[in-house]
Amino acid sequence: MLFWVSLAFIFIAVFAGTLTLLSAAISAFEIRHRRLAELKAGRPVQPQMTPSAKQDKKPDIDPAPLVSGLLQNSAFGKRLQLEILKAGLMWRPSEFMMLCAGGAVGGYIIGMLSGRGSIPMGAMIGIVGLLAPYVYLKAKQSRRQVRLSAQIPDMLDILSSSLRSGHSFLSGVQIIVTQMQQPITDEFARVVQEVKFGASLNDALTDLVHRTENYDMELIISAVQTQLAVGGNLAEILDTISFTIRERVRIKGEISALTAQGRITAWVISLLPVALMGILWLVNRSYIMQFFNPGTRTCGIGMLVIAGLMVISGFFAVQKIVAIDI
Repeated sequence: MLFWVSLAFIFIAVFAGTLTLLSAAISAFEIRHRRLAELKAGRPVQPQMTPSAKQDKKPDIDPAPLVSGLLQNSAFGKRLQLEILKAGLMWRPSEFMMLCAGGAVGGYIIGMLSGRGSIPMGAMIGIVGLLAPYVYLKAKQSRRQVRLSAQIPDMLDILSSSLRSGHSFLSGVQIIVTQMQQPITDEFARVVQEVKFGASLNDALTDLVHRTENYDMELIISAVQTQLAVGGNLAEILDTISFTIRERVRIKGEISALTAQGRITAWVISLLPVALMGILWLVNRSYIMQFFNPGTRTCGIGMLVIAGLMVISGFFAVQKIVAIDI
């Protein structure tokens, strides 16, 4: 079993290296083909760029075009691209996959070196390295959602004021883009850009809801789409929604303050066994290695897995108890 685990990680390393070499070769071929086309035409063959893009002279080269081609038309690739956009990152799905593969291989090597050739330790650290980019992506999404939710009431005030002064809805969106800060400016700038490229305003707003997956934003966009279809006083509706959102944010803040002790307790109790094992690893490594010795390996790894599952289940149980969504 341990031989096959080691062989699997070696296969992942060879596969990732092969994809990297093929991707580099394809990128070099594309650059060479473009330069030959420039020479034949007698002038550079370059796409038109905006002034901001002209200032950025750093070439945007896909490090793994082969992986990008495989993910481009797949449902998994599209979902992964949506998750990256929700986090506000400018990564390609292929870059994220290569990062996960590199983290797995690097973690396995680090685990093997730190565990003095222990394959189970290498496998455990390799799994951590594999999941590290995904955890980072989810953390970025969470922080971005918090900032986006905090900006929505101010955005509604600006949009309502612009509508009362006689501006159209799209003009009000452009005011939001120029007056506010990220991340809400990025989302509405994308809406304006999609409309300029020929998409309908209704479709652009629907894409906004899919990218953000925010309940408040979904409520606002539903009201705007209803107003665009049947008419009505949109400014008054937005004022009502703004008041509702502000009150919910205030109540949620009070609940968060009351349940802070329970959430901190969950974090402390969950991280305490991990910290204790790390300290024992540094102070008395032979004691910890009894979990991975050939004679006690099966029982030791089973105990660690059961303990980890119990800690994780207890952490999520406490978080579920103290989490009150309104």
